[in-house]
Amino acid sequence: MVLRLVVIAVVGGSSAGVSRADAPGEAAPTTDAGWSPVGVVAELGVITGLAVGGQLRAGSFGARISGGWNPVFVVVSNSSTLKVESFHAYSSLQLNADLLALPLAGAPGADLGVVGGYRYSTVLGHGVFLGLEGQLRRSARFGFHLQAGVIYFPSGADRVTRDKGLPANAEYNFPFGAGLQYGATLGVLVFP
Repeated sequence: MVLRLVVIAVVGGSSAGVSRADAPGEAAPTTDAGWSPVGVVAELGVITGLAVGGQLRAGSFGARISGGWNPVFVVVSNSSTLKVESFHAYSSLQLNADLLALPLAGAPGADLGVVGGYRYSTVLGHGVFLGLEGQLRRSARFGFHLQAGVIYFPSGADRVTRDKGLPANAEYNFPFGAGLQYGATLGVLVFP
């Protein structure tokens, strides 16, 4: 009898005419990776700023769009001495659009993989993002995601120089410049 119940749970069949979704205390099935296909996300970090958005997921693949506020910090230094001359903080609105590929399954409920996407910052302009992504499901309706990587804004330094009136001959954020940002973001996923 015990062996038969284990086989039924693994195969996903039903017993005595009661489906898994109708059985008392059982949740409705989700995608094959165990995630609901639609989620709401709230994020905080260098990569996305303070943002809210949505996520669509089908198995190991997905897409996420979020937007919100992101501070931009610029350090201006002398190019010959590398001495810091000034520090500037700017307020930016940022749009984030990511594609996810999470083929590696870790501990139960954990998926790992890569993420890439588009960024638009009102201070730095258009950019591209590439990084690593991990998602951890804590319950049927709640989970976390962590992403870390780099964003490249090709015209970031030029826009900061032009729009913020900073010196044209200064070095920004040595050694990478104002156009290269890096860091991590932690997000909370809620599945309605």
